[in-house]
Amino acid sequence: IRVPVQAAAKMKLIRQATVLLKEEMGHLPTEKEIAKYLEMSERSVRSTITSVNTSLISMNAEIKEGDGGTIGDLLPDTKAKSPEDLLEEKNVIELLKDMLDMQLNERERVIIRMRYGFGDDKPKTLEEVSSIIGRTRERVRQIQHQALKKLKLKFTDADLGSLTSFAYSNN
Repeated sequence: IRVPVQAAAKMKLIRQATVLLKEEMGHLPTEKEIAKYLEMSERSVRSTITSVNTSLISMNAEIKEGDGGTIGDLLPDTKAKSPEDLLEEKNVIELLKDMLDMQLNERERVIIRMRYGFGDDKPKTLEEVSSIIGRTRERVRQIQHQALKKLKLKFTDADLGSLTSFAYSNN
């Protein structure tokens, strides 16, 4: 954990003052005595000591002795998708694959699959697709547009919303 430079500098002053005052007074100084010595507010001294002296716990520390789980295991993975989201995504992909097979001709299917990365491939640019199939970039764009238009006509508004959000998130 990174402590701000100003807080570290304040804490250093407070520690030095504590050592000096302890030697002078013969006892551990209070926050009020430290604040008076440093010409700071008592509140500032207290908040600096509190913020720096909080105990730290490792994410790898065991929850319970011999339990095998760590504190890090209790924290949610904010980047992980929920099972519902994964299922919906899988359903949309399956629906789209069926629609590609039923509604598009072979050339359109190939272009859509390459452009959106269906299968094991990553999405390809218009330039990459054009060099693979031997057509100009503009012609590939036109065929892609025509294929998407066909698919759009076949989907209901609800299905199109899911498909559109999936297609654009993967593009």
